[in-house]
Formats: sequence, C-alpha cells, structure tokens
Amino acid sequence: MNQGMPAVWEEADQLRELMNEQSDSRLRTRLQMLYLLRCGAVANRIEVAHLLGVGRQTVGRWLRRYEHGGVQALLKRGQASGKVSSLPPEVIAGMRAKLAQPIGVGSFRALQQWVEQTYHFQTTYRVIWHTATDILGARLAVARRTHIKKKAGAEALFRATLEHRLRQAALTVQPVTWDSQLIALATLDQLSWPRQPIHVWTQDESRFGLITIQRRRLTLRGIKPLAPSQHQLESSYLFGIVAPISGDSFFLELPGLDSELFQLFLDHFAHAYSTWLNLVVLDNGPAHIAGTLRIPDHVRFVFTPPYTPEVNPIERLWEDLQARVAGANPASLDALFDLLFDQLRGYTPTELASLTAYPFFKNAANAISSM
Repeated sequence: MNQGMPAVWEEADQLRELMNEQSDSRLRTRLQMLYLLRCGAVANRIEVAHLLGVGRQTVGRWLRRYEHGGVQALLKRGQASGKVSSLPPEVIAGMRAKLAQPIGVGSFRALQQWVEQTYHFQTTYRVIWHTATDILGARLAVARRTHIKKKAGAEALFRATLEHRLRQAALTVQPVTWDSQLIALATLDQLSWPRQPIHVWTQDESRFGLITIQRRRLTLRGIKPLAPSQHQLESSYLFGIVAPISGDSFFLELPGLDSELFQLFLDHFAHAYSTWLNLVVLDNGPAHIAGTLRIPDHVRFVFTPPYTPEVNPIERLWEDLQARVAGANPASLDALFDLLFDQLRGYTPTELASLTAYPFFKNAANAISSM
C-alpha cells in the first residue's frame, strides 16, 4: 500500500544548518531525508531510500518518528528494544573482561563456545552477538600483528626508560642495546655534557615492490569496489630516518638490506648531519648490529626491544606512505620509487613531526635536546 509523504515544517535553510552542526553521520542522514523532502528532490520513500543508501522500511520508521515528535524525536537515539541481555550479570562481566584483552576472541562463535565452557551456560549465537555488540560495544577488527617471541612488559619498560637510554647514549660511546646495563643517573650526571646540539632520530627500512598495495575503496552501498592490480615480485628497500621534534628527514633507496648497504646509508646520513650529535633509535635487525659496522663518532645507537616495532615511530610514516601509493601500478621499480620520492617530498617537516611524535618519544627527545 502506498503511503503519503508527511509535510516537513522546517525551512530548507534551517535543515541545512542542522546538518552542518550534526557531528553524528547517522543522525545527519536523517536530517538529509527531511532536506530532500522539503526541497522536493524526492517524491516517495523508494527514492529517499535509494539516494541515502538505506532501506525503505528504515525511511518509513524515521518518517513516523518525525510525524509523532518532529525533529527532536527523529534525532533521539534512545535504547532500542532488546537492549537488555538475557545473560546473567556474571557472564556479561566475564565477557567484558575477556574482550578487554588485546588478544580478543577470533569470532562470535568462539565467544559463544568460551561462555558455554567457562560458565556451563547454554546460550545462542544471537544472544552472544547482541550482548557483545549492543551491550558491550565490541566489534570485529583486523588485528595488529605481534611476534610470538615478544616479551611481556618490554614495550612498557622501553617507554619508561627511553630518556635514560638516550642520556646514556649521549654521554657514552657504546651503543645502548636492549640488554645493556643502564648506568645510574647519578653517575651520568657527573659526566660532561656534549657541546654539539643533540637530535634524536627514529630509523627503519621498508621494502616496496610491484605487488599492488590494496586498501579499502569508497563506493555506494551495493557497489562492489574493484581494484586493478598486478603481481610482479620485484622489490627494493627504502631506508629512512626522521627526527620527530624538528621533522628533519633523510631517505635513500637501496637494492637490499644487509650490513654493507646499511653502512652506505649510515655514511650518507652522517655526512648530511655532521654538525649534530645524532641519537638514533632503531631495531635489532641483523644489518644494524653487525660487528663490521663503522659507526661515526657523532652517531649513537639506542636499540628497541626485540620484536617491538610499535615503539619505533617511523613505522607510522611507512603506513602513511603505503596508503598514499595504494592502488598504484607502476610499470617498473624506477617508476615506483619515483612515485615514492614524489610523495616523500610532499611531506612538510611539520607533517613528519606529527606522524612520528609519539608522546613518550617526543617527551624523552625534548628532555635530552634541551639539556
């Protein structure tokens, strides 16, 4: 049965203003429905649903709310029916604790099995899904990979001791490895502070190749995104180093990753920043710890814990750079690295500093640089 469209009493300008002020995209869509009706851009529920990418029944439900209570009722997001879980409180509390762990659970089905095994309580998939999503606010998300050999507590300890490690690197010649015995601060305070200006850097390498980097694509609902891609196995390495405080940076393309190539990068970097004392935070890759490395006097190494890339801020730059070239299909490695360096030249020092200035890293670097 066809239903008539209700009258919209607000003026178009008023609705446009309400849309601009609304930060919730879902509520903004409801206002957009009224705006389309007020302007005469649509004639029925089907046209509204098509333009907004929602179901016809959803449009009908919104219109009934508007008819009964106006804009205030339309924008009210009260609890829907069924917001109370049928699970016992102790089971919900256990689910909350389980889902609060970073390791999470692999699926709603696995969560259901965990509840049944842990609490000997039989329930349904629907109840588990409803409790996890609507009551606890859980969601399925792509997990960040973490190495099985990563030691618990290493990341937190590095964050807490970074300033100490940087100070030791500035006052001594030996690299500060993760297993290094930290010298007491009272002893370090007795040493002469370097006269050179000190800059703290984050360093790493990333491999880029001709296999297309895939990312999500934005299309209308019901339109399956397509991503032209290629699968060529050629690749090369981008060596990079960034100072999170100033945004200074240095990048070099090299055909591989070994101690000789890292030495080449290190020599070029040291020459470019020869007037500074450079404290470089880097990982424990074999190229970085090779006994044959010749580390310049004005460069000092501070190593992160093994298998803990999340404490090295330059990782965020690699993620952002990959996103910028996602979907590109360069014909050769030369074309790929031309594209990469075009993107790198587009970063301002402020943008690089913003990307790499993890609070713990920035605080430690600021404390050392200002001494």
